[in-house]
Amino acid sequence: MFKKEAFFNSDNCLKEFTWRNKKVNERVARYPKILCQAQALPLSDDTLKPLYPGKKLNIFSLRIDADEIEPDEFKQYLALLTPFASWVTIFCPAYAFVDKEHLLKEAKDKGFDIQSHGFYHHVYRNYENNYRNLLKAKDFFGDIGINTTGFAAPMGWYNANLMYALENLGYRYSSDFSFDYLNFPHYPKLGKRFSRVLQIPIFPICPELLLMNHFTGEEIMEYYENAITGIKNTNIPIILYCHTDIRYKETKSCLKQILEKIKEDDKLYKCNMSDFASWCFSVEDKNTVDRRGIINAACISGVLKLPPPELLGVPVNLNPVAKMKQRVKDLIDFERITPAAELKGNSLVKGIKLFSRKLIRQK
Repeated sequence: MFKKEAFFNSDNCLKEFTWRNKKVNERVARYPKILCQAQALPLSDDTLKPLYPGKKLNIFSLRIDADEIEPDEFKQYLALLTPFASWVTIFCPAYAFVDKEHLLKEAKDKGFDIQSHGFYHHVYRNYENNYRNLLKAKDFFGDIGINTTGFAAPMGWYNANLMYALENLGYRYSSDFSFDYLNFPHYPKLGKRFSRVLQIPIFPICPELLLMNHFTGEEIMEYYENAITGIKNTNIPIILYCHTDIRYKETKSCLKQILEKIKEDDKLYKCNMSDFASWCFSVEDKNTVDRRGIINAACISGVLKLPPPELLGVPVNLNPVAKMKQRVKDLIDFERITPAAELKGNSLVKGIKLFSRKLIRQK
């Protein structure tokens, strides 16, 4: 049914992204896969050509991760985003909406695309826990009339066992920035074959991360204007993301300003991520998929440009102690959200995880 592969993936790391004199860190793919594709395809300085639906030069989509919600705050986001609902996909961890299902129904009625962020907000190291988490979420959404075919990994984390679980539950696409970011949609390699689940890379820096690092509202707008221009000039899909995080109320103001500017850009095709995935499937070039896994060959026919260096980030050199702590957390799959009774898989790893939880509670 599936082949188990190691969870620990050396292709993701903590990276530093710099804007003028300020810096933010995010754990993402060690390098965007477009850098590999650039080695296989000639770079071009040709003028960009209309390649996307409606003969547009590019697409724009907004991904919202509704990790933790407060009903009134969530409704404020819905009110803000309703004029742009057809551009927005909301990825929801089901546990956050238990006894708040009416909020999801309201979002659906307003035209938002609702997709899965798992049941619990975690990506697990083994297949069994990933499958259980995804299935539990799928059942939850299905019970309220929402069929989820897209997924975004909590914290952007990625591993092969997640992809096998997504395949076996019939998901069509996923968006996990520790696998790839700033690239065209493509299929990951699983062993000797390509996955059946499409990866849709995004730009991995969210407004909350900038606010956490003391960016002003004006600096955030300048940052995104620069990022959007840089991405647009590469022909890579422009997909931004943010959270419904009640700690950073300034996010809503930033989003409104960004979306109003996007609205005025008639060279962009605006759509939600599920609609974009469907369009990708409709233009799929089988020969290209067989060769490199890239689904949208039309996007790179004659034009391949790399994103500006400041958008790619550089790896952070962690000290040995920090590096070891992170590796141990990865190897024992540490998290505190899943009830002990629901954890599956290796009993030793489960025991170490539960023991670690106790130690942390005692501190």
